Amino acid sequence: MTDPGRIFAGKGIIIPGATTDLWQTVIRLSHGKVARFIWPLEGKITSPFGWRNNPVTGERQRHNGIDIDVPVGTIVHAAAPGKVYFTGEDSGYGTMIILQHSDNYYTVYGHLSSILVSKGQYVEVGQPIAESGNTGLSTGPHLHFEVRNGEFPIDPQRYLPT
Repeated sequence: MTDPGRIFAGKGIIIPGATTDLWQTVIRLSHGKVARFIWPLEGKITSPFGWRNNPVTGERQRHNGIDIDVPVGTIVHAAAPGKVYFTGEDSGYGTMIILQHSDNYYTVYGHLSSILVSKGQYVEVGQPIAESGNTGLSTGPHLHFEVRNGEFPIDPQRYLPT
């Protein structure tokens, strides 16, 4: 860079000695920036993002995603291309998956009945990754879906088609 005052969006910057995570570079080059996601499945939103009374505990708390009402066994699709960052169990989320996408975005899929992918696997947008369920702290069958930028949850509906 010859003039640091002339930095524009989309312009590449080379930092000597810096390294990047190769898979993020590959995803970014092949799919562009993650700005929008697809719906992981079709269903009615029963609990939106934001403050609510937790339906299990009754406590007032922030809901970091959206709950989508679907029967157990409904196929869940990857909302964007990425890498399977985590698969496993959590006391609240139950059986869950976290996908890591480009630009430090993550999607979280909770209360699953089965997982169809493995940690470290690369997935394409729309690829089946799981089946919905009723595991963890849950009042009935549904998918809990989150979008995060780094560790910060953001309203998934801002990134999903209307």
